[in-house]
Amino acid sequence: MADAQPADRPARPPSTSSAADPPKAPASPLRAPIALATAVASGLCLAAAFPSLGIWLLAPPAVAGILLAVRNAPAVRASGLGLVFGLAFFVPHLAWSGTYVGLLPWTALAVSQALFVAATAAALPSAWRAPAGPLGTALAVAGLWTAEEALRGRVPFGGFPWGRLAFSQAESPLGRLAWLGGAPLVTAAVAATGALLAVVVAEAAGSRRARRVLGTSGGATAVLLVGFAVPLDVSGTPVTVAAVQGNVPEPGLDFNAERRAVLDNHATATVDLADRAARGTVERPELVVWPENASDIDPLRNPDAAEVITRATDAVGVPVLVGAVLREPVDHLS
Repeated sequence: MADAQPADRPARPPSTSSAADPPKAPASPLRAPIALATAVASGLCLAAAFPSLGIWLLAPPAVAGILLAVRNAPAVRASGLGLVFGLAFFVPHLAWSGTYVGLLPWTALAVSQALFVAATAAALPSAWRAPAGPLGTALAVAGLWTAEEALRGRVPFGGFPWGRLAFSQAESPLGRLAWLGGAPLVTAAVAATGALLAVVVAEAAGSRRARRVLGTSGGATAVLLVGFAVPLDVSGTPVTVAAVQGNVPEPGLDFNAERRAVLDNHATATVDLADRAARGTVERPELVVWPENASDIDPLRNPDAAEVITRATDAVGVPVLVGAVLREPVDHLS
């Protein structure tokens, strides 16, 4: 039998050191109805950040919303919430496609894009556990979101880069960052700002010290305003650019079968622009831009298409950027 502890031995006082306390268990995920509502609201919020509403300031809170919705959630649940978020964003954001191709292609396109967001959302809970605290979370979210957009812009069939966070920031201070790192840097800054906002909400809800909450809030504000530090040169001589939209004969998928009519429409509109400039009713442009697929007939291999384009460019008398579909392999821009 073990010897009894001497009666006069002082009892060990309870530790008051926070270092000896066991780590706190992570907060439970949001209840399913609240998480679902947050995902839907965040997706709609992101859609409102883009034209036609164009409320760019809503983009970071939208990112924050989906981050809070998936916090501490299992990967499968986070993926499902990401899909809901993606649909709430892409369905209204891609509504223009339904005008031209109908409900089924519009829905299929929105679902396909939302699946990329769902895959990314499965990894977002791990961003909350990234080292270096709020900074680590912000960097992790920025990296995940930028990678998702890069992948979505490349696969399948060359990708569909529509709806990148950067494209909502044309009027934002963050848009100035494009001068340094293009759309990926702008997207990363928006995602990082949203991540810091999410951390602020989580810390405030968890009764963290006010100093830490204010510090994270200051970090989010600093990222949002960092674009003002980019020295953009706005000096120089203004240039007049004319954008030509020749349109298609009829809405719908049949425009692919009306390629020559589309090309002729753009050429006719350009010749008309040249006539109006000659009469002085419009300012003479120094550059004319045709949109993508203005010529679905390869002008490098089809002399008749090349002749139509040459006639239009000769009439306007200035360089014309033509969006054309070229057969591979080619050594020209398309």
